[in-house]
Amino acid sequence: MIDERRADVHAALMADGDDALRAIFFDPTSTDLFYGCDNLCRSITQVEGALFVETALADGRGRAAANRAEQISALLAGLSASSVVEIGPGMGQVAFFAHRLGIVDYSTIDLPLGIVAQACFLARVLGPDQLWFDGEAGEPPTGKVKLFCPGRLPSGRYGLALNVDSITEMSEHVAFGYARWLGQHAQVFLSINHPRNSFTVAELMAFAGMKCQRRSAPFDPVGYVPGLGYREEQYSLRQMRAARVRRGAFRLFLSWRSGYQRAARRASAKRKTTP
Repeated sequence: MIDERRADVHAALMADGDDALRAIFFDPTSTDLFYGCDNLCRSITQVEGALFVETALADGRGRAAANRAEQISALLAGLSASSVVEIGPGMGQVAFFAHRLGIVDYSTIDLPLGIVAQACFLARVLGPDQLWFDGEAGEPPTGKVKLFCPGRLPSGRYGLALNVDSITEMSEHVAFGYARWLGQHAQVFLSINHPRNSFTVAELMAFAGMKCQRRSAPFDPVGYVPGLGYREEQYSLRQMRAARVRRGAFRLFLSWRSGYQRAARRASAKRKTTP
């Protein structure tokens, strides 16, 4: 559904000329480029192209991103590595605020149109010369924001990994793959996700063998849908052993729970219709 909303962006990227893409980058909220990761889009909130950056930094998600960057900076002070990787960075606001705090070794991982969304925003606020895209020649440079696709996850080592409101929206297979990769490439994983999807971060990381260091009470992050009960969780990562066994157990657990929930709903419906 989201890809259908962004079909005009895809068409502009595939066109022979750059005119359509230039128009989108000049006035991105005239499209749904940011639909699904921010409210600044044609279907929710349109703003003039000249006001796009100002609005993106000052709205609820922008303020939340600034706070998140401060938190990342504090956490990195206690780690042996100062690099950050963010899975599903949305528009890229945290990367911008982190860069402004001096965290210049920052990488992101997202689907192709997500990378286009980050390129549109980050090129405006940091300058296009501050971005490096997977597939460019040479090794990824430290001083630039590096944008990777999930098909070829980066091989670097990171002090901190971040995910906000997306890992539990993935299939269990893809999410477990990320958890396994994190265990091999990061020291700390910071998650801000809600429990209303088919699995929780706590369940995912428990099956992946990750130790939770801190878990907040449920809260409503600024700029996100209220009432979902988001939790902020911090995990200490270690390389996983017997990962295939853990993945199979996680799949079996989710399958069992899904079957139990279906049976419970059928029983409840039957009770309601029985005289």
